[in-house]
Order: sequence, then C-alpha cells, then structure tokens
Amino acid sequence: EKRLELAPTYLEKSDDLPNYSLIITLREKAEQNLAVSPSLYQKVIFNLQCKDYPGEFFSNFLLSTPSNPLLKDYIEDYLEADGIMFVVDGTSYQMDRKYSENLERLLDLSKQQLISQSRKIPIAVVITKSDLPEIYIHRHHPREFIQSRFPYLYQVLELWQKSGFIQVEYFSTSAFGMLGEKFPESNSVLLPRSRSGVSSVLKNPAKWKPFGLVAPIYWLATGKKNEDLESA
Repeated sequence: EKRLELAPTYLEKSDDLPNYSLIITLREKAEQNLAVSPSLYQKVIFNLQCKDYPGEFFSNFLLSTPSNPLLKDYIEDYLEADGIMFVVDGTSYQMDRKYSENLERLLDLSKQQLISQSRKIPIAVVITKSDLPEIYIHRHHPREFIQSRFPYLYQVLELWQKSGFIQVEYFSTSAFGMLGEKFPESNSVLLPRSRSGVSSVLKNPAKWKPFGLVAPIYWLATGKKNEDLESA
C-alpha cells in the first residue's frame, strides 16, 4: 500500500529461514438440495505451512552446484510437501530451457520416493504478472500460454504427468490486479529493469484487487478447480 518493493530473500540467510503459517478462510456455496437454501454458504479453511527459499536454489544450484550443502534442507522440504506451486514469471520466456532442465532434475531426485510411496506430486503451475497486457489477454488459457511461450517446460511437465509421477494444473495470477472495467489496465508501475529482471510496484492502492492468488492453493488442497477464485 506504500507502493514499495517487497524485499528479496537473501541467499546468505537461507540456513535460517522462517516457517510461515497461513490460514485462508473462504466462503463456498454448500451443496444444493431441497432442504437447504441455495444461498447458504459454508466455510472452507486451509492451514498452510511454507518456507520462502531464495530462487537461486532452483535456478542455480540444482544443475550447477548440486552438491551444495544448502540444498539438503531444500530437497528434504520438497520431498515432504503435499503439493508444489511452481511459479513462472510470465515475462521470462528466455528462461524456458533452464526452467525445464531444473524441474526435470528436481523430479528425478524424487522419482524413487514417489515409486516407493505410490503417490503423485500435484504441481500447480502459476503464471505471475498476468496484469501485464501481453499476458492478461491469455489469462483464461494458462495451459496454452505455457505451451506456446515455455515449450520446453511444458514438454517436461506433460511427459512426467503421462508417466504417472505428477498431476499438473495451470493458473494465471496477478498480485496487482487491474484498473477499470471497459478498458482495463494494469494496476502496477514498471520499475527500471535490473539484473534481477522486471519488477513493479502498486499504482493505485485504493483500487487494489489482485486475482487468482488463492486458486492454485485451493486446487492443491482439494484437487478441484474453483472458477470464482480464477475470475479477473
């Protein structure tokens, strides 16, 4: 709301990362029947535990320095997770091959455990920055967007899904949302490009309306999609 950037998670502090506990409460329509009013809602509560690892663990360490001792906790947490939210910057097309290679490496590390436990890892592929015009027009078709803009990543995901090790669903999200209805524009201001890529801050805090942020969490928790949570 102060239109500031969020601070990054620094790699040198990654041996002492906090565990975040999040509680998300939704109002969801109850099952309709003759004895219950169609307008009746029920509460759905999600209790989440997560850790904010620096992106370098995935983007740099898995292939270039897989023996790095800092990776141990990262891999252990990954293997214990009930589901994975794979966040893809929608503007980072040039990272497609690297994303795909690192994801395949991560899945290879879990293959034997998945076989022994006879389970699949649900992976929610989340496209961020969907408020930007070139991504916003594809917000209702996230699978097709990944297939066309990130073909190597898409191929890895589909192959592993067909092999029975993962279950994949695709989502579009925006932390900033849009301004206006007839001719919507991004509620964000692009900052000068830096070494870390494209970043933004909020344009109009009074009309802040992010979209799609809870939809992938809902799917990971229930195995179902909720169209109301995906609307923009």
